[in-house]
Amino acid sequence: MPPREEEVRAALTRILASPRFAGAEKLSRFLSFIVETTLAGAGAEIKEYLIALEVYQRPESYNPRVDSIVRVEASRLRTRLSEYYAAEGQTETIRISLSKGRYVPDFERRPAAPPAPEAPFPAPVPSKRSWRWAALAAMVAVCGASFAGWHFWRANEHSRDLGRAIAVLPFEDFSEESGNGRFAAGLAVEIADRLGQAGGLQVAGRTSADRYKGKSDSIHSIGQQLGVGSVLEGSVRREGDRLRITAHLASTRDGFHLWSATYDRTARDPLAIQAEVAKLIETEVRARLLEETTKAARGDGKAEAVRLSREGWDRLTNGTMDSMLDSRGDAGVPGGMFAQVTESIRLFDRAVALDAECASAYAGLAAAWLGAAEFDDQAIQHVRPAAERALALDEQSPQAHFALGYLKFFHEWDFPGAREEFLRTLESRPRDALATRLYADAATLTGDLELPLARLRAFAATDRDALAIHAEIGILLYHLRRFEELAAYSAGVQRDHPNFALSYWLGGLANEQLGRLQLAEAGFRKCLELSPGDLRGSLALAHILARTGRAKEAHKLIDELEYGQNRTIRPYGAALVAVGQGDQAGTLEQLERAFQQHYSGLAFMKVDPRFDAVRSNPRFTGMLRKLRL
Repeated sequence: MPPREEEVRAALTRILASPRFAGAEKLSRFLSFIVETTLAGAGAEIKEYLIALEVYQRPESYNPRVDSIVRVEASRLRTRLSEYYAAEGQTETIRISLSKGRYVPDFERRPAAPPAPEAPFPAPVPSKRSWRWAALAAMVAVCGASFAGWHFWRANEHSRDLGRAIAVLPFEDFSEESGNGRFAAGLAVEIADRLGQAGGLQVAGRTSADRYKGKSDSIHSIGQQLGVGSVLEGSVRREGDRLRITAHLASTRDGFHLWSATYDRTARDPLAIQAEVAKLIETEVRARLLEETTKAARGDGKAEAVRLSREGWDRLTNGTMDSMLDSRGDAGVPGGMFAQVTESIRLFDRAVALDAECASAYAGLAAAWLGAAEFDDQAIQHVRPAAERALALDEQSPQAHFALGYLKFFHEWDFPGAREEFLRTLESRPRDALATRLYADAATLTGDLELPLARLRAFAATDRDALAIHAEIGILLYHLRRFEELAAYSAGVQRDHPNFALSYWLGGLANEQLGRLQLAEAGFRKCLELSPGDLRGSLALAHILARTGRAKEAHKLIDELEYGQNRTIRPYGAALVAVGQGDQAGTLEQLERAFQQHYSGLAFMKVDPRFDAVRSNPRFTGMLRKLRL
């Protein structure tokens, strides 16, 4: 029997989340495009020319006889898929392949190979591709990362069994000063003990749950590996004598938010607080899980609103997951995405019409309107009301906090506000990699680099394959101007992950600041070899070309960014070329153009060493004030 559409999409999600593809942005996009186009019934339209335009942002004058990028990348994609199925994907029963000479993928069902004995519990790494639509990627990450689990959820009877099985993950310590880790760990243990002792629920063993500490496995993946229907995670944050404990309960079926709460206490008697809060959380979680399983059995009046909300999240994810960006400004969005976003909005609207207190539906509306804003600037005005309504109903909603954080960061340039929203997200979802990275970005721009660096290092220490976390660490080292350390760090990442393009970009940045311009250029070119068209690699290479007297070649590289959706980044790239040439007036002129076009990455000029030559200029400082920096 051929694979069903939902099975193929789930298999695609796992491929893109694997370490082998997580750092390969363009290859991931290539694969997503051809799979989604084929599933949409338009496989016959997939030609080399179409891929060049849609995936690699080539102009309509593209000539495949002159430019072989699609053929080269297709060969790389076949090799990468073969490597994936020989390693972490060896147990996959649904296979996606690309035959030589064709661009339409094949889908087949085959018996799974036995898993490798040394890796009985493979830990998938969430996709962290720097593609367009970070808003929707963020919402998906916060909501549970792997909505593919929907398609494998079984009938009601089994759902009720799993619904009473729970894993309590180790709580994270988010205090500015270390020393509260034992309290956080003890709290999780006491909650798990209380849940297990009272009866009625099945609680995963402590050893099994502890292996996910600090890791970024999706909620669905944890559910599959531990055989539980829900996961409780949380955090502890101490500021002076104030202690804040946050707990968040999510369904492993789809990462759906079930319950969350925050407990603020004066940190005078830690053991008493631990016992008190553990009892409160145990009572709430038990009541919520028993309520959920009972509603599933009888069909609660509000269950239809929940079902519609979940379907909205599912539609939003399936429509956008394979065209998302962490950095706004990459190339075109397949036309079917708009339909998926608008359909998700319709589903969320139906949900709130049935239940005006369905917080997850309002959070979904916030996420969907962020996606719609990529097509229509007017859509952005709907994000804040939806997110604030979600928070009025559930003040801990991680999806709503993330939506507000994204809105403040990219659209309102309110970086302190964004930092706080991302931190609130992490209090409920401490293992979320994307929220961790954006929190670090916001903290960087508000003058605090050391604390997010420490958190990122802790994250990377428990998940060595979290490539985007490694990249974020490198970016922070660059902004901290610790160039020797960055050079050594990027070299280490390259040894462990030789195909991770951004590690060469980071190494190039370090070498440039250390005066090793030839090594810098080689790093940028290696980045582009591994990820053709990568914006960061292209901008960095253009800058180094300008510094070394090849301005014509640099301008040509920037001019190529004008096609597709890259227009907003072109002035910023031109500013990098101008500053490389020593043209201060031209640099400021282009930065002001980038400001007028609201280029979302402009704020990082505050901490980018390449703009040191104009840093004291009143026009530069004036732009920083307008950016509220």
